[in-house]
Amino acid sequence: MLINIVQVLLILFIPALVLWLAKRFKIIEILSPVLVCYLTGILLANQSVYPVNLEISMQIRNITVALAIPLLLFSVDIVGWLRLSRSTVISFFLCIISVMSMSTIAHLIFGGSFEESPKIAGMLVGVYTGGTPNMNAIGTGLNINPEMFIILESVDMIMGAGYLVFLFTFGPRILKHILPAFEKTDKSENLDTEIKSEVVLKHVIIALIFTAIIVGLAVGIGEYLPKTIQEAGIILLITTFAIFFSLKKKVRELKGTHESGMYVLLIFCVAVGSCAKFETLMATSWTVFAYISFVMFGAIFLHILLAYLLKIDRDTVIITSTAGIFGPAFVGPVAQALKNREIFFSGIATGLVGYAIGNYLGLALAWVLSNI
Repeated sequence: MLINIVQVLLILFIPALVLWLAKRFKIIEILSPVLVCYLTGILLANQSVYPVNLEISMQIRNITVALAIPLLLFSVDIVGWLRLSRSTVISFFLCIISVMSMSTIAHLIFGGSFEESPKIAGMLVGVYTGGTPNMNAIGTGLNINPEMFIILESVDMIMGAGYLVFLFTFGPRILKHILPAFEKTDKSENLDTEIKSEVVLKHVIIALIFTAIIVGLAVGIGEYLPKTIQEAGIILLITTFAIFFSLKKKVRELKGTHESGMYVLLIFCVAVGSCAKFETLMATSWTVFAYISFVMFGAIFLHILLAYLLKIDRDTVIITSTAGIFGPAFVGPVAQALKNREIFFSGIATGLVGYAIGNYLGLALAWVLSNI
């Protein structure tokens, strides 16, 4: 019993330690707290002092996914996003089309090597249209093998690092000769490139109450769904209810919801990492790298090609691609690298919308591929 309590406390508070260290050591910020929490969880799983209780880790995984979705979606303004410039909305839809197309093709090419290929394709759609939260939610909803999840996440981070280097170095210069230039307006003078975060305890408590209501409703309704789709159905219900709440302006204005959701996500990362064994990770097949590389870089190429045909400007394509593949967190740095302050808010909004729709897209594709 004591060992189980220690395990729970470690999983809950390791993210706090990682965030504290990230403020003091640049290397942790560069690697990202998400990756560090995954690695810490993996080390926890493979230490020899005491055995990790996999059942506890899996329970924490399921709980944190359910809590993180509403907290991350409360700040989404889908109606406002649709009012953004036409090119931003079109470019993001091209990003979605590209990711879903390449995930489908990857499944047809590599599917014979993976029993869980439809689930993998669905998770990649989620992570490349919204971000890690969607990958987590879809993987949980589809009940994918936790070790496969760790492998996918690890390979995705390696590939993503390569794309980030491209975006921060010679990428924009290359795309400058392929895509039209961005037409700036006077609005750029008044935009701030920094996200102001003020965690107000009262607002976080209110958000947690709303989250509890949403999860309770989803789980209650989910009990009446067929067992085969119950977990995926609950995830979609939670997502739908959270979006419904976000339509209220007062909910979107709650402070600290996104930050709280990200902390819960870090707890998830430690929990999932604690389910992985080194021997499984070391046995990763080259086809996993091929599968993910094909989807990610194929989707990026197709997105650029479609944008070229529709004459979408370079900066809009880059920022919507960043929002889809990495989520809102990297929008600010990429906007600064492009020296374009005007695209910052549209990029953040696009990333948040990706959070909202990624679960639907990923689960839908996984279902289709499982039934063809």
